[in-house]
Amino acid sequence: MLHVRDTDIDGVRAGAPHARTLKHLIAPWTVGSDAMWVGFSIVDTNSSSNPHEHSNEEIFIVLEGHGRAVVNDEADMISPGSVVRVPPGARHQLINDGTGVLKVACVASPAFTQTDFNIAHELNSR
Repeated sequence: MLHVRDTDIDGVRAGAPHARTLKHLIAPWTVGSDAMWVGFSIVDTNSSSNPHEHSNEEIFIVLEGHGRAVVNDEADMISPGSVVRVPPGARHQLINDGTGVLKVACVASPAFTQTDFNIAHELNSR
């Protein structure tokens, strides 16, 4: 059995203007999964992910906090228990305009390559 705990993973820190921590729990470069990528996006208060798109389908599951999910030109409020589908190629963004962190579980299929993930999420060489 493969068991990964987010508390065991430091994650990658992205600075302003899109301050957040990204944790790769299941990925080709962590545990060898080719079918899907699973991670957490932990968005700082009054911050957001960078608006971006990729060819993977992605699902957001809000675990903690409040904010907005934007998919193409459509925005909606999100809170714990919210699930959002991002179709392949759709421009999307998570925005934390709540009072604490916004923690979202993200599942993408097929799995990202590490290079494609870093480019889409503006992480350069991290």
